[in-house]
Amino acid sequence: MDILRIYPDPETTVVACAAFIDRKIKEYLEQQPTVSLALSGGSTPLLLFKELVNSYGKADYWGKVKFFWADERCVPPDDPESNFGNAKMALLDPLGIPEEQVFRMMGENNPDEEVKRYAEILAENLKKENFKEEGLKEENLKAENFKEENFKEEVFKAGNHELTGRIDICLLGMGSDGHTASIFPDSLRLIQGESEVASKSRVGLPAKKGGASKVSGSTETREKSTGTASGQGSTLGEGSTSAQGSTLGEGTAPAQGTISAQGTISAQGTISARGAVAPVAHTKNPYSGQDRITLTGTVINNSRTTLFLAHGKEKKEVLTAILENKGREKFPAGLVTNRFAGVYWFLDSAAGKLN
Repeated sequence: MDILRIYPDPETTVVACAAFIDRKIKEYLEQQPTVSLALSGGSTPLLLFKELVNSYGKADYWGKVKFFWADERCVPPDDPESNFGNAKMALLDPLGIPEEQVFRMMGENNPDEEVKRYAEILAENLKKENFKEEGLKEENLKAENFKEENFKEEVFKAGNHELTGRIDICLLGMGSDGHTASIFPDSLRLIQGESEVASKSRVGLPAKKGGASKVSGSTETREKSTGTASGQGSTLGEGSTSAQGSTLGEGTAPAQGTISAQGTISAQGTISARGAVAPVAHTKNPYSGQDRITLTGTVINNSRTTLFLAHGKEKKEVLTAILENKGREKFPAGLVTNRFAGVYWFLDSAAGKLN
């Protein structure tokens, strides 16, 4: 399910996105002692970081937030292209976040070795965060977000550790080619969370129609519930009308989908015998050849809350394909799923004015 929120411009979009993150942090801290937040790179999040500092910089919860990264360029932390470096300058330092709350991908390291190290970092620091008896009480969970069948501790192997938790809030961006984190269209299996063979076997399966989901709108946003890329697609829900008065249409989800990485996962970035990919991978930007480190669908698609922040007319074509189910399976961003509460899309009108 996609939950679509469109605002007039980038500035109002980040205001709404920051307010949403603030609300989610508070919500999760009522259930557990700390919150994990995965950040993305690029220029778009910098506006969000500024808004978080300006509007929520004095919040008392920042000492309980653990910071992770969805991806990183293989450059030193002081390089202008470093995702960590930009976040440190725009968000972490202004908030006074201490080093012990920061779990960065080390872009200066050998990428193949860093994949192993960061998988261990995730395993060690997420294993007690979520779905543990001391952190969450079942009666505090909202039924619509956490169904009984999902309230099961999932164990992910990462080296010699077990990753029994998940990222609480995963912030993602999207490139004009539909890539997200550092997963590009030539590496779809990394976001699908399954092996290339398993991925290909899903192509051509008919999508199932399910019941329509309805999401309420507001005066300033337009929301839409669409089928996910899970292979169990639902019909498009009835959405509220946008400022232009258009009504959201109807369709079905694509056949190609994701799996939720329930198999054994190695820390080496390889595919396990049961078909799941490792939580962290070494990739290359297909345009520049730059080495990257990225979380895979094994982690991204198991986050408790997943949100995209995107703006600009150059992204409209791909967003239309994804959000109107017109070939979304071709794009990594179109294969991001969230089985708890849907995927939130915070877009400006240039990017999100769908056909």
